[in-house]
Amino acid sequence: MIKKPLAFYKGVKGRFGAAQFELTPPYLRCTKCRRYAQANGTPDLACSSDHDPKLAPRYGHVMLEITSASAPGVYDWDNKIRFALGIDDVGKIVMFLRTAKEHDELSLFHDPGKGSSSESQVTKSLSLSSPKGLREGCLLKVTQNSKDKDPISHLVPLTGVEAMTLQIAMSSAIPKIIGW
Repeated sequence: MIKKPLAFYKGVKGRFGAAQFELTPPYLRCTKCRRYAQANGTPDLACSSDHDPKLAPRYGHVMLEITSASAPGVYDWDNKIRFALGIDDVGKIVMFLRTAKEHDELSLFHDPGKGSSSESQVTKSLSLSSPKGLREGCLLKVTQNSKDKDPISHLVPLTGVEAMTLQIAMSSAIPKIIGW
């Protein structure tokens, strides 16, 4: 089976960006060196030789990559933001895309370094808003704040049909994320 991301490209006139959503199924991760293994237990990257791998199962996720257009039809993928959407995030997005009314907004906040020495060094936020109701579409915006860099934001508007397509894709991703 060929796997392709669900993608929305809105930079034809150079004003908006592009967003790609790709499903990552459940996987195994070594609890000692934190390297990943394939679902069948074969390490993609060998653990260091000083320990036996202790593999723990992990839920999958949907990886969002979003960027802005740097010129009409040209996207600045060097400055993209990656945002891993876990099972709860995907559920919130599905609920929003099914029930949002005019002026509703969904906000998600991630701190990739939470619980480590890099906590609060980089934070990411995602917002979905529906200024005119979902039939008219919605706005997807992702912002990344770093302690030592200027904030980066990318905006991708979705039509009503694209919002419905995203809702259906996210709904179908839920069982795959948990391996059902």
